[in-house]
Amino acid sequence: MGGSIQQAWLRWTSDCDPVALSILSRANEIISLVGGSPLEIPKSRPLPSYLEREGHALVDQRSDICAKALSGEIHGVVFLSPVPLLPAAQLALGELRMEAKGQQALERFGLVGLLAPNAPLWKDCFGRAPAGRPGENLRMMCDLAILPSTPTRLARGDIEATAWLLWHGPTHPIPTHRIVYELLRNISKGRDIAMEEAGLSKEQGDEIIRELIEIGALDVIA
Repeated sequence: MGGSIQQAWLRWTSDCDPVALSILSRANEIISLVGGSPLEIPKSRPLPSYLEREGHALVDQRSDICAKALSGEIHGVVFLSPVPLLPAAQLALGELRMEAKGQQALERFGLVGLLAPNAPLWKDCFGRAPAGRPGENLRMMCDLAILPSTPTRLARGDIEATAWLLWHGPTHPIPTHRIVYELLRNISKGRDIAMEEAGLSKEQGDEIIRELIEIGALDVIA
């Protein structure tokens, strides 16, 4: 997690990278959950124009505000109080979110969101690792960890040690069987030894290795 924060910090402060902002925002949520002090995400560039308004003023000023947003004169509105839940107010807010380039990012990340209006939701930040290449001599392309469980099981209070495959890039972590963990942990010793350590037959081991290459956990040593 610390490595991810450090990389995201560098990418944010140098280029205002949208994915980096999502990562730093998520890191702040986790830091807050464990009782730490959230990071102050810097405004690395001058902010584009925005307005400050009380939430209840949106309905009356809707036309003027949305016209300025549509023309690009402003990129968003900071509401000093909640927008009422009344239908007219929520309709106006929906229109503002469509017209103002940075409104949704502003609501999600604060003022820094104006610098990265295309910053994705956390759930959309991750894809899959590129597939590896088959060969006799293989290297591991991910990290391994044994964690208390999966998020779904933890939510049910079900604690069961689970092996995970973890990548450095924006790739979904994958829970896996302990046998796969043992195979990967020993792959640098050669395919045959790795299969033996994991208690797999050659046929079973070859099939698992093919799948691990496909998901990008293994690649051939060039």
